[in-house]
Amino acid sequence: MIRRKAVRAVIMTPDHRVLMMKVETVTGIHVWIAPGGGLEPGESEEEGLRREVAEETGARNFCLGPPLWNRNHEFSWDGRTYSQNEVYYLVQADYFDPVMDVEAAPGEASAFRGFHWWSIDAIARSAEKFAPRNLHCLLESISKNGPPDKPIAVGA
Repeated sequence: MIRRKAVRAVIMTPDHRVLMMKVETVTGIHVWIAPGGGLEPGESEEEGLRREVAEETGARNFCLGPPLWNRNHEFSWDGRTYSQNEVYYLVQADYFDPVMDVEAAPGEASAFRGFHWWSIDAIARSAEKFAPRNLHCLLESISKNGPPDKPIAVGA
């Protein structure tokens, strides 16, 4: 089991739409996830998040907000099993057309299936899978109450 720390960006527009990436797992399941990924050795959370968001969406100039959530989960990738601790950060942004840099993220590009700007209501009504599973409730809380005072633990 490989243990690693990761960061993800909850990229939210002023009208509370969130940019999500659709990926295909090794078992063939499609899941919508927030952009982000594992930290490289010696990299701070902010450095890693900026690198990951740039690689996965093309966004480079953004204001990093507070940490929102912590999530622990296990998954298999490229024949290995990972135990990953993720920290989700709020990134407030205007709409943009995301573009993945397939040269910077070749392994991720192979699992990538698309981007979509989701409304919270659309996530709540959708039969699609999202990570974390209770994403619509978490986002609804942010839209009504703002970010939490400290990151909260979320499930799978």
